[in-house]
Amino acid sequence: MMLNRQRGTLAINATLAYDTGSPTGLAVYTRELVSRLISGPDRDASIVFTSSERLQQLAGGRFAGVPEGIVPPHRLNSIKRVIWLNTEFPALLRKRNVDTVYSTVPEGLVLHHDQLRNVITLHDLLPLRYPAHYPKQRYYFGFVLPMVIRQSSAIVCDSVATRDDAIRRFGQPRCSMVVIPAGFNSALFHPADLEQVGVEMQAPYFMFVGDMRPYKNIARALSAFAGLSESNVRFIVAGNLHTRDPAPLLSLVRELGMEDRVVFTDYISDDEVARLYRGALALVFPSLWEGFGLPPLEAMASGCPVITSNVASLPEVCGDAVQYVDPTSVDSIRSAMERIIREPALREDLRGRGLERAKLFSWDRTAREVWQVLESIRG
Repeated sequence: MMLNRQRGTLAINATLAYDTGSPTGLAVYTRELVSRLISGPDRDASIVFTSSERLQQLAGGRFAGVPEGIVPPHRLNSIKRVIWLNTEFPALLRKRNVDTVYSTVPEGLVLHHDQLRNVITLHDLLPLRYPAHYPKQRYYFGFVLPMVIRQSSAIVCDSVATRDDAIRRFGQPRCSMVVIPAGFNSALFHPADLEQVGVEMQAPYFMFVGDMRPYKNIARALSAFAGLSESNVRFIVAGNLHTRDPAPLLSLVRELGMEDRVVFTDYISDDEVARLYRGALALVFPSLWEGFGLPPLEAMASGCPVITSNVASLPEVCGDAVQYVDPTSVDSIRSAMERIIREPALREDLRGRGLERAKLFSWDRTAREVWQVLESIRG
């Protein structure tokens, strides 16, 4: 007679979650997902490795602290974290009788450890697609990630585009690759009456949300904006100006004579982003590549029409609820913006479609499906 193997502990690597500063998309993903993974009476046999006080409080006594230097935004945190994950971390797992470790990012164990299953989430391969924009991460993705994939028992991907990109670059892995889309914060991103938007937001404007990396394609969006026939419209660029050199974009705005119509907000809170979505003519998001594309989803959930690219994961996220453009064509982007300005019926149609599309996504769904993956490999 076969005896059922006794389960050990599930460890969750939430080292990317932190409570201060301006959180990255990976930090938001980690915080939102892990807070749900550790909730519920059937989640007692788990331990969260994190420095986030918020997650520590949710975990109760089921957390373990991590060295301060491996957490963003400390200098060289990513290098230190990879070293820690493959030196001290495995010993800590053995002491706690861990049988499975799940990481919310593509960082995991390089070497094989008996009786220990490794699960990662792969969000994108942007450091390999645009290595010049990721001078540090490209080495990890090029040399370390393939070893992590070989030691993984399952890989969660945000999109089919990311899964297929990984297979093209690394080959079909021995483990399963499961597509589980991310969610959004429905408490923040939801429609509201214009009276709640704020008087200062009443002038018509387009907006962009994201960082300043060139593949985000802001330069073409601004060039398209400059050619609009309607001059009583602004363009708000909401993104952290300090993560990348903004000088080329600022120079472009001056060359286009758009200083009085283009506003760079620098980093703003999610509350402020949500307010901007609700008052915008549309989100303009002509990215050349995305592993998922959270801003379009947040915009749709807020009742904001979306203009976005017809490439990578964006059609997966947006379905038929947005206005698609060729991101390499300024004329295509400009034409979509002109239609948004001139056709109120189109704006209203996209608004309704977007709200319905956003209902397909939630952090609860993401957590439920990730938990099912973890349960399936634990047996």
